[in-house]
Amino acid sequence: MNLIKKFSAGFIKLGPIGTALNFMYGVGNLIFIAMLALVTVLDWVSGIRASKIDGTYTSEYGKSGIYRTLVMFLLPVLGNIVDKNTIDHFYSVRN
Repeated sequence: MNLIKKFSAGFIKLGPIGTALNFMYGVGNLIFIAMLALVTVLDWVSGIRASKIDGTYTSEYGKSGIYRTLVMFLLPVLGNIVDKNTIDHFYSVRN
């Protein structure tokens, strides 16, 4: 019975996250978002490592990197919104 409560708590916590991801990026695109997140993490790790070796890390450059990453994650959301709206619009025009 305790195991069921743990699973229920996990579903309650992770359910809204999955729903939000499906709404923002579209159904079935989770693998692509996971790949984007993995590449982003690898980019951050390699960038931090290189900056420590060179001693060139600055706060302003780090802030701009966060903004670039945010835009990189928001562009697929924008594409999904455009796809949903244009496909529905043109589908109704063709029929």
